[in-house]
Amino acid sequence: MFRNLSLFLLFFLQLVCVHGYSPKSPAVYLAPNDVEIALAPDLNAEKKENEFQLQGKVSACFGNLTSLTIRFTSSSDLLLETMDKAPAELASGAEILFKVIVKPNSKPHDGKSWVKMHFEYMSDYQAQENFVKEQTETYSDPFLKTELLSKLENRRKESTKACLVSGHYFLEAPFKVK
Repeated sequence: MFRNLSLFLLFFLQLVCVHGYSPKSPAVYLAPNDVEIALAPDLNAEKKENEFQLQGKVSACFGNLTSLTIRFTSSSDLLLETMDKAPAELASGAEILFKVIVKPNSKPHDGKSWVKMHFEYMSDYQAQENFVKEQTETYSDPFLKTELLSKLENRRKESTKACLVSGHYFLEAPFKVK
């Protein structure tokens, strides 16, 4: 019995390795990446007692992003001071830089402190559709291309917003609570 199982597993592994996924024929096409976000310690910030600064960055990589919303959440032991409001739009190639000031709360650090940035936006679906139509070499499979174009068109018609989250996790307490 084990001999047959071993032969089967060997055959299966060979089938997967030899005839498996090929990068030249993906199972699905993805739209161009339209935004990058990051939240990290601000290394240039002036050091202050009971205060830690993070720097947030949102970069529009493709198309004009609209209906922008940026909000922040944190663990219960932290208080945040953030930017007032995101701009209404972000043009392709533009970026937003902002500071997040993190202060201690009365609750103790339990080794699980975190800050998260939530970025919600409307993609430039029309620009993405045009790009996919024009890039015949990148999007060469007609079935997969049609499938992606259909998804982009539906998202555009339904005004579907995208949401990305970036976080910073404190392995050690960023300040000493008195």
